Formats: sequence, C-alpha cells, structure tokens
Amino acid sequence: MVTLDDGSSVNYSTGANARYVDLGSTLDPAEQTYSYNSLEGSLDHVLANPAALTMVTSADVWQGNAQEAVAFAYSRYNWLRSTLRTFHEFFAEAPSLALQARPRDLNLLLNAARDGEVQLERFMTAIDALDDRDVRGPVAAQVQGHLGSEHLRGRERALAWMRGGEYLGFVDDLVAFVTAPPYSPLGQPPAGAALRAPVRRADRKLRRRAGLALRAPEGDRQDAALHAARKAAKRLRYAAETIRPVHGMNAAKLARRAKRIQDTLGEHQDCVVAQGVLREFATAANGAGESSFTYGLLLGGEQEHARRIRDAFAARWPKVAGRGHRRWLR
Repeated sequence: MVTLDDGSSVNYSTGANARYVDLGSTLDPAEQTYSYNSLEGSLDHVLANPAALTMVTSADVWQGNAQEAVAFAYSRYNWLRSTLRTFHEFFAEAPSLALQARPRDLNLLLNAARDGEVQLERFMTAIDALDDRDVRGPVAAQVQGHLGSEHLRGRERALAWMRGGEYLGFVDDLVAFVTAPPYSPLGQPPAGAALRAPVRRADRKLRRRAGLALRAPEGDRQDAALHAARKAAKRLRYAAETIRPVHGMNAAKLARRAKRIQDTLGEHQDCVVAQGVLREFATAANGAGESSFTYGLLLGGEQEHARRIRDAFAARWPKVAGRGHRRWLR
C-alpha cells in the first residue's frame, strides 16, 4: 500500500507477480523526499507495470516542481491528445482514439482547477498592486474564498478519477502503446518526409485561424477567434516538438515560434476569462450591498491589457507568418 501526501492510499502488489512496482523504493531505496521534525522518509511514489519497468534505467528525486501546478498536468495531457490527433494517420484508429478520449476526460475535470489556480494568482497580484484607497470592501477575501475553493474542488475531482481503475487502465494502455506502437501502413516506413505533412497542415490551420481572428470585429467574436488561433498554435508547437528528433533545428525553431504565439494568445484568453469572473464578482458584491468599485477597476485593467495584446499580435503577425519560416515543410 502506498500512502499519498494527501492522506489517501493506493494498493499495489509486490513480489515476482507484481502488477505495479514502486520505482523509488526499487531503484533507489535510500532516497528520501521529506524531512520533518527529525523524521525522514518518502511520501512520493511512481508506480510502473512490468512493461514500463523494462524502459526505466534509474530513479531520482527532482525537487524543482515539489508544488507542481495543476496547469502543468493539464498541459501534458493536452500534449498527448493533440499529438495523437495530429499524427493519427500513422497509427491504428481504435487504440489511438481510445488514448485520445481519456486525456480529454481528465482535462474536463482539470479545467476548473486550472482556471481557479490561474485566476487566483492573477487577481491577488493585481489587488496587491492597487493603492489601498482603491480596495473597497473584502475584495481579497472574496477572491481567495471563491477561486481557492473552485481550485480545490476541481483538483479533488481530478485526483479521485486518477486514483480509480479507469486511470490505471489508461496508464496500462499508454505503456502498451509506447512499448509496441500500433502503426498503420503509413507509419511503417522510416520517419522523414512523411512527418512534414501533418505539421504542414497544423501550420496552415494556424495561419487560417489567425487571419480570421485579425479580420473579425472587436468583441466576443474576435475573442473566440483568437482563442481558436491559440489552440491551433498549441497544436503546431506540440507537432513541431514531436518531430524535432528527425528534423532538428528547423522543427525546434518552428516550435519556439508557435510557443510564443500560444503564450501571447493564452494571456489574451486569460484576460477574457478574467473579465467574466470580475463581472460575476461585481454583481455578487452589489447584491450583497458591498462596493463593486474595485472589481470595476480590475476589469478596466484586464480590458486594456487585452487590447494591448491584440494590437501587438496584429503588428507582429505578418512577420511571424512569413513563408521563410516554413519552406522546409514543403
């Protein structure tokens, strides 16, 4: 039995017929992950089935992400699903679609946790930067209470799913997929020119969506179009990162350009989401007989920030979309 750091437990077998093996205690039993009140030990565990164990050569403790954000887990599941969708023609349809479905289910659970986490940090930073005279009412307490609870509820729902049999089944399927990839006929030849076609399609989709967004009238319609362009940039980035071992610096440069677009439009989308949340806070404050002044001030700041992002993106896009960046994709 493994006891997790939130107090929950996961059972797994041991011995020669073990279904799952704890990599830490197996490969590096002397390693410790906590020191508290003169006690030392390990509260962190990575479980692997026998197929995965054959691919692991060592184990170590990495402290850099000890308080890892929900957003990181969200992005990794997005990467898996996006990559399988982009390169779908190289794999048998059924196992590929099955793996795509499960990260989608988990990300739906993670949405609330991710949004609560991002918006909480965003709003508290903005509130701290205000002049004390502009903070009217229990603004910080309301923001922390609502968004903190939203984050925790979403996180617990996601963790409950990940502790269940469906998630363990997903891990088994993923390991089996990597150990013996179910290639389609198109996936049998050596990688090379064939990998450029899916990336070329992803690049074309980004250019088409960005063009639509920049031509859309300002407002909800343009916000939605920019969000669609952000998702296309993310898909292109993941695709370029995937083929980097084959296409080297060309793919790496494309991935970096796509990431810059993704980050820029992601910040714009966070502004859009923040505006909706602030309007809800203001409405609730008015209903409770409290001042909504501070929420209005924060809302104005988000609107101005979003406008600056749109203007900067529109100014940079012609250079970013130049043909010279993608000649190698032909």
